[in-house]
Amino acid sequence: MNDTTNKLRLPYITASQAQKHVTHNESLKILDTITQLSLQSLTLTQPPTDSLEGQSWYIPHSATGLWAAHHGKIAAWQDGAWVFITLQTGWRAWIEEESNLKIWNGTGWDLVTSESQAITELGINSAADATNRLSLNSPASLFNHEGAGHQLKINKQESTDTGSVLFQTGFSARAEMGLTGDDNFNIKVTADGNIWHSALIVDPTNGAIHLPNTNTPLSVSMDDTVRLEPAIKMSGTSRDGSKDMNEGVGLFLTHNSSNNRQFVLADTKTVKGVRFLGNAIDGYLNGSRVDLRLGSNTHGVHVGIPISNTQCSISNLSGTQSKVVTSIGGHKNQTGDLLHVSTQHLGLQGDALKVRADKVSEFGGPIKLTSYSVSALPPADEAGSMIYVGDENGGSIPAFSDGTNWRRMTDRAVIS
Repeated sequence: MNDTTNKLRLPYITASQAQKHVTHNESLKILDTITQLSLQSLTLTQPPTDSLEGQSWYIPHSATGLWAAHHGKIAAWQDGAWVFITLQTGWRAWIEEESNLKIWNGTGWDLVTSESQAITELGINSAADATNRLSLNSPASLFNHEGAGHQLKINKQESTDTGSVLFQTGFSARAEMGLTGDDNFNIKVTADGNIWHSALIVDPTNGAIHLPNTNTPLSVSMDDTVRLEPAIKMSGTSRDGSKDMNEGVGLFLTHNSSNNRQFVLADTKTVKGVRFLGNAIDGYLNGSRVDLRLGSNTHGVHVGIPISNTQCSISNLSGTQSKVVTSIGGHKNQTGDLLHVSTQHLGLQGDALKVRADKVSEFGGPIKLTSYSVSALPPADEAGSMIYVGDENGGSIPAFSDGTNWRRMTDRAVIS
């Protein structure tokens, strides 16, 4: 027969034992210590000199003095001496210095959690640490609603802080999205975890989208209407009426056939707007082209391909006598005019200005100088400039600048 109980190691009272009350009292003291176990500390390494009767400590491996040979046990101060009790796996203890309930797992202490208790660290199939206080190893994670919607919230304290989702390869960063150093929503990427490139930035004040590292136009492959709402509204489909365009003002991409792709900025109810088709930009009014075209030398605004043609012109509908035309053309290696400005209106036409290759300018009509009063003359610091003075002594007269003063054309006298 054993001298102690199997689990709590309480001493038995034997049949022939004298002073049986001593053994009985010893068992009561052990029960008094381990029942509703409370430990002052798990980290104290030296026996305290001011311990109170009935107080207990866990003895860590680095303990010294009277505790040195009893690490991993409980030290209870009873009747002015230390009583050492061996821990059993599964024992629970309230840790006074931590205000936590913990359980002995055979080698260390684990926190006992409850719904009302704040957990400082949690590892699920993983080890949590001071930075990653929640750590999870799992093929997937599910955050499900309870009755309605569900929000995953990432909060930061200051605007200059970071609240983001980071994507890694082998624990090396590759992409990040969120609020990274300011309140703009930022999507950025990195090839090595060090040098970052912002791919998309959304301004929180107006929802504007910035693509800071996009050097080429965005490519969109589509078989039907593409919509981006609400900042950019893409609506409607083709202008041939194959689908109803009743969305109102919008920006839409469409095609009538595989070789006829269109990008339209228009009122999709009245078909008023601008169409970008291939190398042409067409203006539309109720379905009829009127004002604007890029890529032809016969309609509206154009850049002609042959060097001998007008390089840029602004006109009304071509082929009529009512058109108004301003054309600018020529080339530095071209013989003839470098600059040609002409007008046509209600059957009247003529050259307003020609600049020849030899830098001689020809005007198609009278030259009108800007008129000034003597009291409001402009600075005369540009020698060779000319003006018209309306109230000079002796009458109105043209004047030129010598770089310092305005002088009358007739006698070079300073304007007074």
